[in-house]
Amino acid sequence: MLLHTMRRWLAANSAPQIVTVAAAPGLPTGKGMFISGLPACGKPADVARRIRQAGITWVAILGPFTRRGRTIEYWNTKGAEPYLRAIRETGARIWVWGWPAPATQVAVMRELARLADAWQVDGIILDVEHDYYGQPAAARRLMDAALATGHIIMVTSYGAPWHHSILPWAELARAAAGIPQAYGNDHRLGLDYPAKSVAAWRDLGFQVVIPAFPGYGKKAQGRLAEWLGVFPAAQAFIGWQWRHVDPREWEIIAAWSPPSSEASA
Repeated sequence: MLLHTMRRWLAANSAPQIVTVAAAPGLPTGKGMFISGLPACGKPADVARRIRQAGITWVAILGPFTRRGRTIEYWNTKGAEPYLRAIRETGARIWVWGWPAPATQVAVMRELARLADAWQVDGIILDVEHDYYGQPAAARRLMDAALATGHIIMVTSYGAPWHHSILPWAELARAAAGIPQAYGNDHRLGLDYPAKSVAAWRDLGFQVVIPAFPGYGKKAQGRLAEWLGVFPAAQAFIGWQWRHVDPREWEIIAAWSPPSSEASA
């Protein structure tokens, strides 16, 4: 009954599909999910089962993560292979993501490139946030190194760039796509925020924008269905993040048919 009610709400409240754009080649389509620690998601079979149940078409798995601007944590360096096989068997695509900082970006990019090759992923996602405030030269070097890997590069960062104007957006927009974190953990930003966020990222020069939606369990105050219903059309979406999504939210995500720019009329 709950799932049926959610499907009816989403059908009645989905954002109008007003953008008509062919999906950019090499970039993801459909519903994705960020993953930090793979073991926290359950066993490989559990991950595959959830992907099928929720209609997930791509995932982004964490590699190197910079803590406090200087210390690198290396995630999923051991035991990833059974998960990668299980995910691929579902047909879902795999990306690797990491968090660089000016002081760590050489080592972070080296590890991301290594994982991208070893895991045979579709591309690399860079989570670029406050560490790069007022650091255009460092951001330029980061993007130079990322693009030199030969892998497709996407960038994710704050959904409200008007509050983060000292981030070197011009350098970041060299990526093949941008992923605005178009949410807040308590939804105080208003239901017009996702559309404003996507429009702002396009204005910054990102040719393809793939919005991130919230999966926060209790912190989301049970409003995920309402939030998903106001996202503008896009070729792909991604949720933040797997281990935060509670069982009810997984049902909402499964029931959600994202407004696809490729299918828009």
